[in-house]
Amino acid sequence: MSGPKVIRVKTRGERIAEAERWIGRVASAARRWEQRVSADGLASAPDIVAAHAHVVALTRLLANDHFAELERHARQAIAFLDDDLARRRERLAEQRARQHGRRRRLASAAASLLATLADAGTNPPPAARALLERGRTGDADNLDALESAIGESVLLLVPAEDTTARNARQAALATRLDPGEITRTLADWLSDRPSEDDGAANRMDRDIARLESEASAAIAAPFAERARQIAAEPLVRRRRLLLDSLGLDLAATLHGWRTLERIRGQLEDLASELAPLVADPQAVALLDEIAATIAGSSGGILQAADPATGPAGDLAALHQRGIDWLADYHAVRAAQGRRDAVLSALSAIGYEVREGMGTLWGESRRLVVRHGASQDIGLELAGDPTAGRLQLRAVGFETAPDTWDHGRDRDIEQGFCTHLQQLGAQLDAHGGELALERAVPAGTQPLRTLAAAEGPTERVAQARPRQGERAL
Repeated sequence: MSGPKVIRVKTRGERIAEAERWIGRVASAARRWEQRVSADGLASAPDIVAAHAHVVALTRLLANDHFAELERHARQAIAFLDDDLARRRERLAEQRARQHGRRRRLASAAASLLATLADAGTNPPPAARALLERGRTGDADNLDALESAIGESVLLLVPAEDTTARNARQAALATRLDPGEITRTLADWLSDRPSEDDGAANRMDRDIARLESEASAAIAAPFAERARQIAAEPLVRRRRLLLDSLGLDLAATLHGWRTLERIRGQLEDLASELAPLVADPQAVALLDEIAATIAGSSGGILQAADPATGPAGDLAALHQRGIDWLADYHAVRAAQGRRDAVLSALSAIGYEVREGMGTLWGESRRLVVRHGASQDIGLELAGDPTAGRLQLRAVGFETAPDTWDHGRDRDIEQGFCTHLQQLGAQLDAHGGELALERAVPAGTQPLRTLAAAEGPTERVAQARPRQGERAL
């Protein structure tokens, strides 16, 4: 059964262009992954080689015309690289958060110990005191040394006695403070005690660590300084309010940075697609603008969560402009390729295709071609090849108005069905594809007829729709 049909055509050239764009996106994702993991030493040399191996695998798939498998592999590779980067960063952030927490707890222990020593009128050795003073403000460079200084200074609070008795006394004290921890030192116990603010402080530690691992230590530094100041705040109520405020600011900055980084990544992917088009002046101008915009935003911090404002808004607008230009660029070339491929396939199965038909079709969005073996029937092609969807229908040529024998309609439409199958086979043989999207069964609509006209096939008169006929 065959009536008017809507088809979608994709040529080999179009499929190759799409595949090359996917390869470019994966190459961009692999470069971005390498840049970010290398900065923090998060990956080994074999890891980096494996990340770039995806591009090699995709190139092999393209060489063998495995277009569907290539796109599937490319999507999976991009998702894997993004997820893998996120996992590595989170592990790094967890390590740094533990370090921040340890520093914070030791700072609290140092401050408490200094106050206790002052009350007791006891002075630790100058080196130990200097460490405790730096530790109290969170400025200690060596946390192990600070912890040792705390342990040594705690012993000053224990009455002088022989070493064995003193160690036993210290162990007994630790046992009374926390049964079951007799193997730990008093310094350990002091540094690990949870405070009333530990929940909020731990969240703060994690967010500062994430900002360090995802952005930079310089961007996170002001928040870390605020955290140190908050830890030294003696009033519990005020300390909690300051912690809440810091948490909100950290969350907004982290969200803003991730938004900025995501859009920068999209621009990097866009640049990878524009790079092969350097023969076009507009592509070169876009590449230059993208490079300058990314460089100008690299040190920025987006405080606002709204991606339409600030640096992220500028990058997003540029990205959309580039995407629109690239879509138009490829659409024009794909349309030309579709016209050429369809006309070439029609010529191969017996339709009369002449020079200039492709141009005429592109301008008028309608073309009629005769079949060489039956000069009174033909094929009408309608629609915009730029969109990829076309309507095909069999037509008849009548020598005078109302002289067409509609008793032939079903046979002609069934013959058209055979021609459509042959058209698809021709496209497939040359690496293209034809997909049927919609069809009207034979006999549902009267065969469209045209007035036979003198001159080239493509200049036949406009069709005169008959009663009951409709377009798809």
